[in-house]
Amino acid sequence: MRTVLCLLLLTCLGAGSVDPLGAYRVADGPFAGAYRMAPTGGINWYFLNVSLYWDTEVPVENVRDALDLELRLRDPVGQIWDEDPNNTQFVAIGTDSDDAYAATLISLAVDYRRRSHDEGWWNANVTALKAIAHKRILEEIAPNGLTRASFRNPTAYLMDNVEVYVGLRDLVVALHETKDPDAAYFGRFVLPLGNAIAGLYDPAARAYRWSNIDPLPPYTAYPTCAAQTFPELYGVRSSNPAQDAERARIVRQTIGQRCPPFDPVRNQHELLMFALDVERFGPRTPRENHELAVARGAKPIDLLSVAFENALVNPRP
Repeated sequence: MRTVLCLLLLTCLGAGSVDPLGAYRVADGPFAGAYRMAPTGGINWYFLNVSLYWDTEVPVENVRDALDLELRLRDPVGQIWDEDPNNTQFVAIGTDSDDAYAATLISLAVDYRRRSHDEGWWNANVTALKAIAHKRILEEIAPNGLTRASFRNPTAYLMDNVEVYVGLRDLVVALHETKDPDAAYFGRFVLPLGNAIAGLYDPAARAYRWSNIDPLPPYTAYPTCAAQTFPELYGVRSSNPAQDAERARIVRQTIGQRCPPFDPVRNQHELLMFALDVERFGPRTPRENHELAVARGAKPIDLLSVAFENALVNPRP
């Protein structure tokens, strides 16, 4: 009976419907169910996770297939390798930020459970998800409270840490909803990470540092300016919500004053992320309205751009 109900729910929630990212989906072979960055490009699991998280029109059974594949391919310590095309086969290549890969996978898994109500899938995979969170996130928390990119790279990046915050926050919500006994344990790390992220804000510069070791200027589209939008867009909260809101207001001013306009081709990802932020949180300045209009008229160039464009039309709940 539970299986029948799950199948009925999947049907109601989009199973069998058109996949807006279908042109990027791998149809056969060992990576069937994954999504390429471009129709003939490689597989980047981070961009796959982010794309399927933001584009809520992707059929839930396709999200499940991608999650199953990613979980199956991870090694015992929760690491996964990107795949670059090499003639008719893929060749594994290393990733740059294990923390962000793990966190976005967890957020996508929680989002799949929310959209599909597939508790059977969640119960079968929650142990693996918790193990990944522990190994690739909690064990990488440095004395400054931020997560290191990986055991190979001790740098703590603002964007990675925001995604880690969201992954842990989402995981804790799901664990509480399912009365998992580990909910309280993982929950202990969320607010301290929010406070550590707030610590990357530089009051003199009126902007966030994009990592714990790199200087803030120059104000390039990526990474400095793109990173500014992340805490507000993803709803990072510290112990002082009023200061969080004030930082978001100031950072929006700083982007308008110091960041160059986001180019709709060279900086398409950054433009669309900025557009998602300003579209969700008003009021908007004339420049923000202009860039939002430019973003809506941009011609997506890859998987992530298509997903962000779709999210502007069909916002996440």
